[in-house]
Amino acid sequence: MKSTAKDVWDAIAQIFEGRSLMVAINLRQKMQNVSCGAGDDVRTHFDKLADMNEKLSSIGVTLEDHEYALILIGSLPSIYEPTISSILAAAKLSRNTLDPDTVISLITDDFD
Repeated sequence: MKSTAKDVWDAIAQIFEGRSLMVAINLRQKMQNVSCGAGDDVRTHFDKLADMNEKLSSIGVTLEDHEYALILIGSLPSIYEPTISSILAAAKLSRNTLDPDTVISLITDDFD
């Protein structure tokens, strides 16, 4: 059986789709395992997570805002628990989903 250009292209596309999926899984896992130390600069930490989120987006994986906000919150040390509790309570009371920009803004203000 003779392969057509389309057959070859489809095979190559399938290989790269599989690799992209593995890269996305690996990057998401790394993103969820990043943590900010109690003495670390939270701005630098958030910049690192934003860079990882952009890389995910560049390969076609988009995190929902609430999912990204939860990753941000989950990566913070316990010294931010009072601020995190306030953010979560406000979101629940207002019946709004968590917004990453709000999380970043409030935690950065707390850091300052």
